[in-house]
Amino acid sequence: MQFYISLAAMEKKCLFTFFKLGGRWPSDLSKIFESHGIELKTNPLGRWYTEDELIQELKGVDAVLAGGERYTSRVIESAQKLRIIARIGVGYDNVDLAAATRRGIYVTWTPIPELAKAVAEETFALILSVLRRVPQMDRHVREGGYDVEGMASNIFDAYPLTIGIIGLGRIGVEVAKDLK
Repeated sequence: MQFYISLAAMEKKCLFTFFKLGGRWPSDLSKIFESHGIELKTNPLGRWYTEDELIQELKGVDAVLAGGERYTSRVIESAQKLRIIARIGVGYDNVDLAAATRRGIYVTWTPIPELAKAVAEETFALILSVLRRVPQMDRHVREGGYDVEGMASNIFDAYPLTIGIIGLGRIGVEVAKDLK
């Protein structure tokens, strides 16, 4: 709700850089923005914008709901109307904060607890995938093999292991909970 209020005094043009509106995003996101008098431009490419594409897309835009693309000083300096970069995700290390500060552009990110949990679950899945050698076993079976004894000798269980976590922020804490 804060984001909408921040746009109230602007000409109200927002760029949403994620690939599609389905899935995690409400399918009626454009209508939600329109109901607040905000024109929402969406990303039709199916991937993050390149630096040059982002420069083009940000022309005349007041706000951006940003994904994984990089907001370099070149991008920020070219976006003359831009007033806020609202990162959907954890952190803003892909935004040149010094350039944004020079231009008076607000930079925010979404401290949504579900995002930390989702990343922790992905981390846990990757740990299990490495221990259980899921990609290698999948390839082995797809190539016609199914050596139960050979496969079993190449996988490991998580429960007897000590796993170190570097950094106990929101994500690290959730990984620790999953591992416990």
